[in-house]
Amino acid sequence: MWTVTTLAAHVEQRFTDSEKAVAAALAAAEKAVNAALTAADRAVAKAETASEKRFEALNELRGMVTDRDQAFASAEKVDGLAIRIDDRLKALENWRSKSTGAAVVVSLFAGVVGAAIARAFGS
Repeated sequence: MWTVTTLAAHVEQRFTDSEKAVAAALAAAEKAVNAALTAADRAVAKAETASEKRFEALNELRGMVTDRDQAFASAEKVDGLAIRIDDRLKALENWRSKSTGAAVVVSLFAGVVGAAIARAFGS
């Protein structure tokens, strides 16, 4: 049978037990949150390190591409060289044509002179 004193003691004990249970649950939750925050901090640090390495690799790649691009001749330079080579080739073809024509003229002249000499001294 419950008396006021026993009922008060029972209720007081229940409140005390509840307070202890809540305190233990809060302590466990705080410990879990702290562990989660620590893990998140480590994950962020690893991600930052990985990002830095990726950016370093990208910068190195950009440098390599820039160096490679500088090694190639520009389109303007190649076009200018092609035009100069074409002009020189045309000049050589023109010279060859003139040389061939001059050789024909000299050959004909030599033939005419030779024929004239043969006619003059020959039969």
